[in-house]
Amino acid sequence: MGVRNAAGYGKTVAVLLEANRAAGAYTIDWNAAALASGTYAVRLRVDGIDRAVSRLLRE
Repeated sequence: MGVRNAAGYGKTVAVLLEANRAAGAYTIDWNAAALASGTYAVRLRVDGIDRAVSRLLRE
């Protein structure tokens, strides 16, 4: 699971999880204190299927 900057050609700004997990519900904290306000894409890949959602970060 990763976070990309929507403005900077999709540059990855954070990797939140880089491991396989068993099926279930999980919570992952993202400390975005070092990032500027803006729109970010949070991307999740499961079994080769990508899902991305847009999130607005405000200071």
